[in-house]
Amino acid sequence: DLLHLAESVLPRTMLQVHYRSTFRELIAFSNAAFYRNELSVPVLHPDAQIIAAKPIEYLNVKGIYHEQTNDAEAKRVVEYLAELWKSETIRDSVGIVTFNRKQADLIEELLEIRAEKDPRFRSIYVKERERVEGGEDMAIFVKNVENVQGDERDLIIFSTTFGKNRQGAFRRSFGVLGQKGGERRLNVAVTRAKKKIVLISSMPIADISDMLNVQRRPESPRDFLQGYLEYARLVSCGFFEEARQLIDRMVVGARATSTLTAVTSGLQKSVEDFIR
Repeated sequence: DLLHLAESVLPRTMLQVHYRSTFRELIAFSNAAFYRNELSVPVLHPDAQIIAAKPIEYLNVKGIYHEQTNDAEAKRVVEYLAELWKSETIRDSVGIVTFNRKQADLIEELLEIRAEKDPRFRSIYVKERERVEGGEDMAIFVKNVENVQGDERDLIIFSTTFGKNRQGAFRRSFGVLGQKGGERRLNVAVTRAKKKIVLISSMPIADISDMLNVQRRPESPRDFLQGYLEYARLVSCGFFEEARQLIDRMVVGARATSTLTAVTSGLQKSVEDFIR
């Protein structure tokens, strides 16, 4: 693609400051696993405040994965949204992300059914589908993991979709997230939230990969997926020390050349000249 072509002929500079996340916990995994902890994240909250705010909430519904959908997860997504809208007066913008397209279709169908039966839900749902803030589209969306590049919302609700089948077997097949480059799609998806992530999942974390069992660093897309779900579970339960130890293990590769010693970009040079 154009990005890879550009990388072959143009200098590369890492962004230094992460601006999106209200809580450090929302970006900490990606900072370690994908950016070698090179991002500066200005926000930092005491553990007590993190427990109260719960910026990452992990809900294990133990749903059945059948015909490429997970009915229990889809229903829980709608229930969570209905409860959220019932209690909120100032509403956060919402995005819903699934791990395949069929699950997204199912959730959209259930949202429409809920809207038909519940007038209050319908009223809010209609408004949220047309939401604009500062001229920017902030409408609620339901997308699969391949299509959320560039989106951001206050709250992102995930349906991780995959789980055990009706016979109790769990297949290590995770669509695009299990394929080459799947870890990059995971990184994009889990960095869309400004305030909170809710993970509604049926995946047995220990069975996703053997990375956690053998205490090694990540090597495959499955490893990153397992690492993130375990990190989310630990943060959600308030096991912050264990979560920090886990993300320390997720760092792979050498640190990039510091941008302070890298070739100065045209933009940096222009700013420097202006200040001088």
